[in-house]
Amino acid sequence: MHSKALIDLNFLTNFVSMDMQQNRTEADSRFKKMAKNAQVSLFFLVLVLVATFVSRAVFIHKIGANFIGLATTIVNIVGFLNLAEMGFASVVAFALYGPIMTKIDPRFRLL
Repeated sequence: MHSKALIDLNFLTNFVSMDMQQNRTEADSRFKKMAKNAQVSLFFLVLVLVATFVSRAVFIHKIGANFIGLATTIVNIVGFLNLAEMGFASVVAFALYGPIMTKIDPRFRLL
């Protein structure tokens, strides 16, 4: 009886150490993937920043500063309107589809 308990304890110890090694390997792998993701994200952030400066300089040189200022103003206004919407479409969709989901009307029970 005593030797069986010892064998079970050895099996459990080996199983736990294997599981810990696997978790350590998975954590190392996740860390490596996270580090690679951060490097790639940083690379593309710098790439977009450089492309923005270059394209802005080319557009100003070719089109003119007045047109670029007007286009930027329009983009900012559209961005503000998008921010002002802040979920209004979701509220309307919920209000319209709410009766269908609750099946209040007998016509909706056919759906």
